[in-house]
Amino acid sequence: MLTFSRFLAYYVGDMKILNTLLHNGLTVRDGIVLIKLCSSDTFTPSLLVDEYFQKANITRIVNKLRDKGFVAKESDLVDKRRLHILITHAGRKLING
Repeated sequence: MLTFSRFLAYYVGDMKILNTLLHNGLTVRDGIVLIKLCSSDTFTPSLLVDEYFQKANITRIVNKLRDKGFVAKESDLVDKRRLHILITHAGRKLING
């Protein structure tokens, strides 16, 4: 599990990712979501909530990242009530450099 302290130790160690996040108006928490999404093709909001954040926080973070073009939301093909969060090319580029 990528915890806040691990994020700081690993990703912010060289300060490059932190500067990139701040330059794009993002927080460390936003960065944690993007990095988690980079590790998989898709996540549901409930999976991100279970592992990292409260529901209200993840909704706000995902909406912010979507508005900035770093993630996209897609409805499940089978269950339209279920939502998938996907990282966009711009989101991957932001995290991977």
